[in-house]
Amino acid sequence: MAQKQRKVCVAGGGGFIGSHLAKRLREKENCYVIVADRKYHEFWEQKEFCDEFIKCDLRSLQNCITATKGCDEVYNLAADMGGMGFIQSNESVLMWNNTMVSSKVLEAARRNKCKRYFYSSSACCYNEKKQLDTDNPGLKESDAWPAWPQDTYGFEKLYAEEMAMIYGRDFDIVTRMCRFHNIYGPYGTWKGGREKAPAAFCRKAAACKDGDVLDIWG
Repeated sequence: MAQKQRKVCVAGGGGFIGSHLAKRLREKENCYVIVADRKYHEFWEQKEFCDEFIKCDLRSLQNCITATKGCDEVYNLAADMGGMGFIQSNESVLMWNNTMVSSKVLEAARRNKCKRYFYSSSACCYNEKKQLDTDNPGLKESDAWPAWPQDTYGFEKLYAEEMAMIYGRDFDIVTRMCRFHNIYGPYGTWKGGREKAPAAFCRKAAACKDGDVLDIWG
């Protein structure tokens, strides 16, 4: 008997990590992939990485319900984010937007009786004081508590993790999450303020002329 094709929704699949995930789920896992995002992919056409593309604002619960309807799995990689300079200059806006998206994509997955939910968190949720310890051997999951993130972007990620875990406990949905660090690679954002440090370093180095000074943060 043929196995039923899994139907999945990748929220934020118009972005860097989400689009690569959507492409892999479609090509390697034989999933029917729906991508929901407020922007189209910067480099790829829809047919290159998903079966359906729903252009919508995921701060709306109704949009989230529509995008996840009939899905077996929901992967939430949707977030308003960027490099550290961008995050620290837009904290209130990012916290509002991301709180709306994180809570409503999760609730939509529950209402639509999706079986599994993945939440994309961030290393920004870790206690900032860990960065000041020169003897720190590295990070482990428990190091996020007691909470002392570097900024409110990290606070929202930490709260959204807890919310996903509680949904997994209280409702019939399996929830998982991952804390990404500096992610970079092909087809990633490399200019405009939303790029991460590795891409920014490469852009600055490529643009340097003889005698120029290259600014490196951190």
